[in-house]
Amino acid sequence: MIRHGTTVYPTIPPRVEYTLTTLGQSLAEPITALRQWTETHINEIERARARVTPSPSAG
Repeated sequence: MIRHGTTVYPTIPPRVEYTLTTLGQSLAEPITALRQWTETHINEIERARARVTPSPSAG
């Protein structure tokens, strides 16, 4: 049975395969760009987090 990008196989235990819709696949490029940006700026991100995140001992 196939429904909305999901294939269900009549086996025991049940087996299901999922696929992305065309709309979901269209997110691949922007998500990849966001990942690359994050990898490029990870040190700056961590420094900014350290400035605004209280340390556990400050509790």
